[in-house]
Amino acid sequence: MGNKCGSCQAVSQEKLTVHVTSAQGLPGVDWFPGVDRFLHFGVGADAGGDEFFKSQPKKNVMDPVWNEEFEVPANMPLKFTVFQADADGKTDAVACATLDLAAAGTDQFNGELPLEIDGNPTGSILMLKATSGDEYPAEQSPEFKVTIDNPKKKALGLELDATDSSNLFVVNVKKGTVMDRFNKEQPENKVDAGFFITSVTDASAGSEAAIKSKDMEKILKRNPKQVELVCRRAKRFRI
Repeated sequence: MGNKCGSCQAVSQEKLTVHVTSAQGLPGVDWFPGVDRFLHFGVGADAGGDEFFKSQPKKNVMDPVWNEEFEVPANMPLKFTVFQADADGKTDAVACATLDLAAAGTDQFNGELPLEIDGNPTGSILMLKATSGDEYPAEQSPEFKVTIDNPKKKALGLELDATDSSNLFVVNVKKGTVMDRFNKEQPENKVDAGFFITSVTDASAGSEAAIKSKDMEKILKRNPKQVELVCRRAKRFRI
């Protein structure tokens, strides 16, 4: 109880259409036999204020599917908060995610937002799409390529697991690092915890792509001035 996620206030007349599909891997939503739990989400401005929209609750599920569409003010960062409530109405924020299309220089999104608690990653996601036009953008491909510019050769901020000989597993992205800033600037191509890196190229050195995990890890530890990553989003399952 008591996670700080915030709420919101309208400041724009332009509208953004949003469709929230589901959440996966939510923390702290287990329940005991005979004790009901209800999960819903609310959305508002990241700056704080009243909620713009509140979903219908889903009872006794770990990975809620809402499939709800609504309109919210555009041109502002939006905060999505997943709440858990019991049968008596006692409510707690489970996790939060922020969508900032303006910072990414776009007016649409279709993919996964990482959910956090008090600024800390949870490994859970919120699946949604949003557009200020008539149609939603196409769904993200599981595999994508990114180019990271790092002219001062600062630490990239990737915590990796090289156990698999052909894939690097992203364990965590450290706050305030080169990779964290890239993720905020390009949310549609963010490299997040739970993803796999299948190829790494030191573009600043003109080298060939490394495809073995140990070789990829060595390149990334050098913090090259420009590095190209081929990444794969992981499918999440709850057992």
